Order: sequence, then structure tokens, then C-alpha cells
Amino acid sequence: MNQQKIIYISSLSHSGSTLLDLIIGGHPDFVGLGEIKMSFKSNKLGNICSCGNLLKECSFWSIYNKIYNKDLSINNKYKILFKTFNDIYSDDITPVDSSKNYFSLKYYLDNGYTVKILRIIKDVRSYSISQIDNSIRKGGNRKHK
Repeated sequence: MNQQKIIYISSLSHSGSTLLDLIIGGHPDFVGLGEIKMSFKSNKLGNICSCGNLLKECSFWSIYNKIYNKDLSINNKYKILFKTFNDIYSDDITPVDSSKNYFSLKYYLDNGYTVKILRIIKDVRSYSISQIDNSIRKGGNRKHK
């Protein structure tokens, strides 16, 4: 049985999961990995890691080229990711995943991970404002007809 521990952040989008991931990842006993499942879907090597380096230069995310290989199954991508994590970090360090989707959580539970789930519940009013603000950032406007 897998003894990998993980903190899993469950929430709707725009509910503060990235901020919580960064806050927890700032503690010396945790490493925030962001939305792990999303890293399997698109090539983001030009993005900046929370360590301050480009993903392609980060000691952890330099494995990205192996993970991004479209011929690998999701299960193999997770195996590579956590093998690399365990090679780099001690057993006392726990990864944080803010993927937010059921598939990722199901993967961890089905494969014997020790999962601590943190659920963010955002008030519908503040969630609505986040959606409006997101729309504005994407070129919409706040005016109603």
C-alpha cells in the first residue's frame, strides 16, 4: 500500500485554492504543487514556479517533459510525479495539490494515499463577485442591460 501523504484542496474555481496552496506551501513541512492535474494537460514550461524559477528550471518541475508525454497514462504521470517528489524531498515533507476535481481525489483514494482534504466553501455572494471580476479581466464589462 502507498504511504504517500498528500494535502488535497477541494473547492470551486475562484474560491481561493491557489492562495491556500501558496500559504500552506510556505510552511517548511509542505510543498505546494498547484493544480497537479492541469499540469498533465498543457505545456506550461514558461510559467514561473512558486520557488521563483521557470518550471523548466525548477528542481522539481524539470520532470515536466516526462509527465507531459501524451503517450503516458494519467496513473503513470502521477507515479513519475510522486517518485520525483520523494527523490527530492524527505519523508517529512508533504505535497499539496489544489487540483479541485473529483478525478484527482479519486486517484489518491483508490491508490492508497493518505489524504487530508481541505474544502473551501465560498459564500455565493463572493463567488458571484469573483465570476464577474474574472469576466471583466477577460474583456467583459460589469454593466447589466
